[in-house]
Amino acid sequence: MGARLLQDVRQDLADVVQVCEGKKKQTNYLRILINELVKGILPCSWSHYTVPAGMTVIQWVSDFSERIKQLQNISQAAASGGAKELKVSILCCIAFSHCGEG
Repeated sequence: MGARLLQDVRQDLADVVQVCEGKKKQTNYLRILINELVKGILPCSWSHYTVPAGMTVIQWVSDFSERIKQLQNISQAAASGGAKELKVSILCCIAFSHCGEG
């Protein structure tokens, strides 16, 4: 899910740049996307996981970046250290994701 969402976000942003440069025709989807981004609203098409109500697109990008880094760490741990290393990485990620909740 994370890799696919990252690919979608990158493609959306590349399309937005092309629209702004006049190299791509604006579709209804891109019009809505640009409108949401300009307002700082998280685009609906990027909402693949639950986030706090009112989270801005800037906050979401920061959060999503951290989640992608966690996925990369888990993948690397699984590839290099096997099940034991993977278990430690997952426990660290769970602890990180719950920090500050209360």
